[in-house]
Amino acid sequence: MQIHRHAGEPTEAVREFMNTHWPEANQELFGWSGQEHWRKRFTTVWLETDGVVVAVALFWKLGGVGHLSQLLVEKQRRNQGLGKRLLAAFEEGCRDCHKLTLKTYQNSDSQRFYEAAGYQVEAALKHDVHGIDWVLMYKWVE
Repeated sequence: MQIHRHAGEPTEAVREFMNTHWPEANQELFGWSGQEHWRKRFTTVWLETDGVVVAVALFWKLGGVGHLSQLLVEKQRRNQGLGKRLLAAFEEGCRDCHKLTLKTYQNSDSQRFYEAAGYQVEAALKHDVHGIDWVLMYKWVE
């Protein structure tokens, strides 16, 4: 046997293997076999002023979890409630989920922003992406 490595999209043989064997594994673990349960459904929300984008949030939903991937407000427009509006739009878009998650820098203004909105730290990710400390945060959907 040989181990192979390939950067980029999976090869046709790998895709065929996954399409054949994942449904069986899903059936064993979850009681369903459809791959549609694994598709991340991405949504982008943004705020514009005079046709210019000033703040953006990107999130996806998977298996009843809504994950806020990115939330960014133009620097000179911060502390004006725009982040709260986008966070509310994310939460509204995930009403059909049971849990909301996000990842942010540890001990940062953004962590405090999310804590003020009711998010709690679920895990600390030490020396993670780009060598910095992050936290995984969550909030239950009510």
